[in-house]
Amino acid sequence: MSPSLRRDSSASRIILVSLVLLVLGLVLVSFLVLRLLEQDTRRLLFDQQFSAAALVADRIDRILRDQITVFEGIAEQLVSEEGKLLSLPVIESSLADRLHLRSYFNGGLLLLDLNAAVLVAVSPLPPEGPDEKPFQFRQTQHLQRLFAHGRPQVGPPLRDRAGGGLLPVSVPVFAADGTPLAILTGLVDLAADNFLDREAAHPYAATGDYLVIDPDSGLFLAAADKSRVLQPVPEPGVNPMHDRYMVGFEGSGIARSSLGEMEVTSAKRVATSDWFVVARLPAVEAFAPLRRLQQRILLVVLITMLPLAGLAVWFIKRQLDPLVTSADLIDERIAVKTSWVACSTVLTICWPRCRPPRKNSAPWPRPAWT
Repeated sequence: MSPSLRRDSSASRIILVSLVLLVLGLVLVSFLVLRLLEQDTRRLLFDQQFSAAALVADRIDRILRDQITVFEGIAEQLVSEEGKLLSLPVIESSLADRLHLRSYFNGGLLLLDLNAAVLVAVSPLPPEGPDEKPFQFRQTQHLQRLFAHGRPQVGPPLRDRAGGGLLPVSVPVFAADGTPLAILTGLVDLAADNFLDREAAHPYAATGDYLVIDPDSGLFLAAADKSRVLQPVPEPGVNPMHDRYMVGFEGSGIARSSLGEMEVTSAKRVATSDWFVVARLPAVEAFAPLRRLQQRILLVVLITMLPLAGLAVWFIKRQLDPLVTSADLIDERIAVKTSWVACSTVLTICWPRCRPPRKNSAPWPRPAWT
């Protein structure tokens, strides 16, 4: 074994400490890099997902605002110059001819009086009797808000006679002097294909999707899985991020869903209706590229650690070899010098007693025991 690598030598201890410091440095740098990479990836993912949710929410909001504006224009046309409603056949014919409205309001168009009685009903929702009040409109929160505020109202959803869900959008019909005359209502059949589905039911990434939620009623209005439509949202405490969205938070986060799966979600409000759109993506898919990159970085670190350690050992040994050799030579010379000094001391003490006496010198004294 080389003198510089003896187990008990200082060189071995220096090399061992250097290797430990090298490994710790690589581990620490790798940990910091991976942490910073995860934070940057998470921030980028949140920004992209929130932008996607905001895009869907803005589209839904624009559709609602456009249809309310059209409704308000139609409501003005339903009033004669005398400040009264036009004849019901004329109103029915006018509503039936507006096919673009029926493409959005696939549940039908209604004209109600102030007592919520149906004056005109355009298919596909004809009344069963002349004085019938479908859904007990007068008792619905939708019309109560409209009567209280006197402005257009969107939702909340209500159940039809068949057990399906209808989303009402209503505007008041005013006379020229501001007196309310009737209510113009469009119904969106949530069970059938509708504008919410067209905007929110397409997938997000590979396995993600969008949800449209009404916080007032606590119901899902649109989802890729139609079986979730009009189903209640999770109870408070099940999903922390959902609880924050329900009270008005807009942003992104990671939490465990009601199905027990970790998911990344972002929410954006729909201004016209106070709904919110949620874009969600399983955390496994969201962070899969990051996990693969982290594994590759760790593999590269482990692969490069062995040659770096060998190079460090070779370099330190190469630098220490002359010093160790010089130290060994000094030790040898010190040992030789010590031996000569010891021999000289012994000779100095013993030689006078061992050499023969000189001629004129007194003889050595005889020992007492002779």
